Amino acid sequence: MTFRTIQPLFLSTPIPLGGLGLPPSMIGQILSAYDDVYVGSIMMVRVGRNRAADHALDWDEFIIGAIFIFIAVAAPNRASLGATNGISQMSVSLMRAVGPGAAACGVALYIGFLLPRRPWT
Repeated sequence: MTFRTIQPLFLSTPIPLGGLGLPPSMIGQILSAYDDVYVGSIMMVRVGRNRAADHALDWDEFIIGAIFIFIAVAAPNRASLGATNGISQMSVSLMRAVGPGAAACGVALYIGFLLPRRPWT
C-alpha cells in the first residue's frame, strides 16, 4: 500500500531531485501497465487463463481465513475474543489510514530537507 503511494511521487519528481521527471500521462500508463502485467501474469502462469479470476478469489479468502485464525489463537480466552478482534481491526484500519500519508510525508521531507544537505556532494 505504501509502495503504491510513493511510486507516483518518484515517477513525477524532477531528475535533479532523484526522480524520473515523467509527465502525468506517462505515469498513468506505467501504473495501469504495472497492474495489468504484474497481477495478470502471476495469475495466468499459476492457474491458466480461464481460472485466474476464480483462483484470485480463493487465494484472498484463504489469506483472510488464515489471519482470522491467528487472531483467534492470540486471544487469551474465549471471553476476550471480541476485544482481540476489535483491537486487530482497529490497528489495521489505523495503519491503512496513516501509512500512505506518512510515507508521502517522508518522501517530501527527504526531498525538501535532507536531499539539499547531502554531505557526499
